[in-house]
Amino acid sequence: MFVSCGFEALTIPYSVTVIGPQSFLNCTHLKSVSLSDSMTEISSELFLGCTRLTQITIPKNVSIIKDHAFADCSRLEKVILPQSLAKIAMGAFKGCTRLCEISNLTGSVTLEEGVFEGCDKLDKHVLPSNQSDSQSDSAFTGNSSGCEEMTEITLPEDVDYIRAGTFADYGQLKKISIPKDVWYIEGGAFFRCFQLTDVELNGNPHFHGEKTR
Repeated sequence: MFVSCGFEALTIPYSVTVIGPQSFLNCTHLKSVSLSDSMTEISSELFLGCTRLTQITIPKNVSIIKDHAFADCSRLEKVILPQSLAKIAMGAFKGCTRLCEISNLTGSVTLEEGVFEGCDKLDKHVLPSNQSDSQSDSAFTGNSSGCEEMTEITLPEDVDYIRAGTFADYGQLKKISIPKDVWYIEGGAFFRCFQLTDVELNGNPHFHGEKTR
């Protein structure tokens, strides 16, 4: 919607309940954001790459922060979460290297892999004491399966949907074959797959969002 916009400040009116994925992608001039209290989710990659954003307050009715919503906001220092929050998805704050304060993070919030990956100034002790050690480690280190080293992937024929972040940070991936029954590929499915140059589409999938990788 406003990809790479020149705005420095942004106020979302109360009438807005949903903002689509990647709407403010790489708005590198954006310093201040006031979100609508009627919002119930923060969409995938909504503020990805907004490198001048320093603080964000998540509206009181938001239940989920989706994948890579604030990834690579390299000057983001403080995040205030609502009591309503239930889940922070994969890589939501990945690469926020100055992030040092998270308010209202409770043990009831599900943290997916790599939520705080690369947030070197954020101490693991900000996580609630009832978070399991494995969940805490996963939130800071992300996927460690080793699949990121793969250079070529052929997906099984029964795959019909590819979710956002499925192949995120597969930095060595150069080629992928997508079967004919895949009808939908979410934005960010191949996030930061910079070497991916050969995509074999055997069907006609719909691509959600403007930035699949």
